[in-house]
Amino acid sequence: MEEYAITPEEAASHFALATSYANGDGVERSLEIAIMWYKQAADGGHMEAQNKLAHCFQYGYGTDQNYVAAIEYYQLAAINGSISAQYNLGLCYKFGTWEGQSDELAILWLEEAGEWGHLAAQKQLGEWYSTGDGIAQDNTKAKKWLTMAAEQDDLEAQFDLGFHYAMVELNYEWAVFWYSKAANQGEVAAQCYLGYCYQNGQGVEQCAEEAVKYFTLAANQGFELAMLELVSCYAKGFGTEQSYVKAVQWLERAADMGSKVAKERLERVFN
Repeated sequence: MEEYAITPEEAASHFALATSYANGDGVERSLEIAIMWYKQAADGGHMEAQNKLAHCFQYGYGTDQNYVAAIEYYQLAAINGSISAQYNLGLCYKFGTWEGQSDELAILWLEEAGEWGHLAAQKQLGEWYSTGDGIAQDNTKAKKWLTMAAEQDDLEAQFDLGFHYAMVELNYEWAVFWYSKAANQGEVAAQCYLGYCYQNGQGVEQCAEEAVKYFTLAANQGFELAMLELVSCYAKGFGTEQSYVKAVQWLERAADMGSKVAKERLERVFN
């Protein structure tokens, strides 16, 4: 076990003092003084102080920006078990503009954080493995990490997992399951894609009215694809009373929000 010049209790006291200066809690706020106490605590083995100090070095808060020092202290904190530092270190290895950039080490540290339940790490891994962003695409690993994040009730991850089931595994029943969980909590993309499922009878019994319901929920949040689907629904009378007036109204709303498709359709309608 590594020996430090100060006791764990002293390191904790230094960290508390640093936090007070960083936040202006009972003292005049001073990032420079906070850095001094963070460093004493960090050099005494305090992992939260190591993570905070690394963050300050990374972004130049209260000190000169120093990426090498940031990596050094993130590594100390990560090895000591700081899940936040493991995540931060992974991002540094992935996106850092320094000669030690490494996709392999980025994955190693994000997976360490993800296994300990770090939500952002799980989502990032799911995205990277889905798209093959700098690493070999792996749909099995993508599904693993998206599932872990979705089970933490993250709405984006629930949508992404539903999309994986629909587009990769062609398992629309599970797609509907995850789309529904996210859509019913307001996730706009999930609402639209759940509408598609009801529209086409994929993973659920076809129901035009339910399709229009979810398209409307998404459209009212400004989701372009849902707006354009409502245009078609009102024009054809699919799941709702036919109304060319409402169809044009949704085209206009979509166009006002910058939809090139809607603008082109409006030009054809009025020319």
